[in-house]
Amino acid sequence: MSESSAKERRVSILGTGAMGTAIAKRLLSEGTSVTVWNRSKEKTIGLRDIGADVADSADAAVSASPLVISCLLSTPVLIQVLRGPEMTTALRGRTLVDTSTGSPADVNLLSEFARLRGCNQLDGKLMFYPAQVGSDQAVMYIAGPEELYRAHAPVFESIVGTPLLVGTDIAAAAVLYNAVWTFYYSGLFGFLEALAFVKRSGMDPEVFVDQALASTPDLVRQVRDAAHRVGTGDLGGDQAAVAVYVDGFQTMRNAFGEVGLRSRMLETLSELSSLAEAGGYGRADIAAVTNAVIEEDARQRQRQRQLEPEPQIR
Repeated sequence: MSESSAKERRVSILGTGAMGTAIAKRLLSEGTSVTVWNRSKEKTIGLRDIGADVADSADAAVSASPLVISCLLSTPVLIQVLRGPEMTTALRGRTLVDTSTGSPADVNLLSEFARLRGCNQLDGKLMFYPAQVGSDQAVMYIAGPEELYRAHAPVFESIVGTPLLVGTDIAAAAVLYNAVWTFYYSGLFGFLEALAFVKRSGMDPEVFVDQALASTPDLVRQVRDAAHRVGTGDLGGDQAAVAVYVDGFQTMRNAFGEVGLRSRMLETLSELSSLAEAGGYGRADIAAVTNAVIEEDARQRQRQRQLEPEPQIR
């Protein structure tokens, strides 16, 4: 972003915790005019000292800029902050970007809230930590109207090295965010539990780390293969089928038990693979777990409907 174009931009940030502060500092460093607001005003002093305007109220902060980025704790907290007659006037014509952790339902609720107040909305999900703001490693998922994204893309490009418009459905970023972090943290927590097994067994953790990382290329291949199978419906078990995983996970759980540990991760893996086997996928590829989870949810919903009393006609 050129210095002249940056100075023409005005951005307001609601919430100056670690992430809000890091984003504000990044924009200020490029010459962008930044207005900040936080419930605890003392948390804005450092930003004021380096050139940020500090708003006395949330509605004043919203009124100050065409682009408003929320770094508040959650979407419900943001909606609470945005209530009130003064805020209704302030929101009209603005573009609001909520970066808080939220579900697709949260995003849709905020979208309707913003629409009724004449406010434009983009949803932004941050796939990085505050220290990575402005770096090439920082990724931001954005969802909403493409023309709105293009209008504010230079700001997003200042905040992250890789802003990605993942869909025009306003909830698309939240879907991807929750899915990716589920994958990420399942891997991390699986590693941490396995590390406990390694340590209890008396093995050098560094040996385990080396071999765990050496397995990642095959994990990448498995992930891509599973996505292709689920997408095309090709669930043929030409390698290790679901039934093999059911037995294998039990053997691994026994190994944990031999050193006095309970593997909660392996218990979950056993439950998922057994669910697929019970659903008729015993000879299918392990990717069938995806279908089994969806189908079991449908069966549970059907059972719930059958238990509900029929409405009485009066």
